[in-house]
Amino acid sequence: HLAGFLPFYFFSLAIFPIAGWAAFSRRWSGTWAIPAVCAVTIAMASLYFYRDGLNVGSARNTFAAMIAGFIPGQRFLLPASMLACFPAAQFLSSRSGLLERGIGKTAALTAFAASFLLLTLAHQSYLNAHKRVQFALADSLPSDAKIASSGDALKEFAPTWAIFTRAYNLDTGEALPSGDYFALLETPGGNAPAGWAAHHAVRRIPIRSWVWNRDLLIGAPATDSR
Repeated sequence: HLAGFLPFYFFSLAIFPIAGWAAFSRRWSGTWAIPAVCAVTIAMASLYFYRDGLNVGSARNTFAAMIAGFIPGQRFLLPASMLACFPAAQFLSSRSGLLERGIGKTAALTAFAASFLLLTLAHQSYLNAHKRVQFALADSLPSDAKIASSGDALKEFAPTWAIFTRAYNLDTGEALPSGDYFALLETPGGNAPAGWAAHHAVRRIPIRSWVWNRDLLIGAPATDSR
């Protein structure tokens, strides 16, 4: 998972073209302290997948499960981006002549406003997609049923443990009890494991946005008429 997270953090830092990557420059930081602290902060925070315990099912009905459902990855960049303001200021100060020209200030302000608006719209689209997942779960699953889930779908239950009190983590390689429901998030067109789909009626609910696309797969026992 760490290898999969690295590109995400790389491009997230690029959102702050100066304050992001300047944090790792000793030339602009004037010391190794800021680059070291930022590197450790990002490295430790990016391991939250392992810290929340959901990959081994230890977070069922726990505070860690709730946290896992609320924390998006980019939030971990905030401490690093704040520290990076110091080397970013050094970088800008050394090039203040460019910014003193009117065209430079106008371009900088326009770029900031456009980037901030784009980032806000992208984040809202991402949140709306996850909201649709949680509404779909509430509409498609009985609250009193035993519901197996795994991976990203399990985190969608974290804010709603009070509704789905019997949801649990199950590795997709393990056998699914025939009387249990299941919920999985797959890439568009992906299918549930054959062992899970057997003896279950599978419903595919497309979740689409311009930044995050998944298929929500809901499996109901074949004997259930609901």
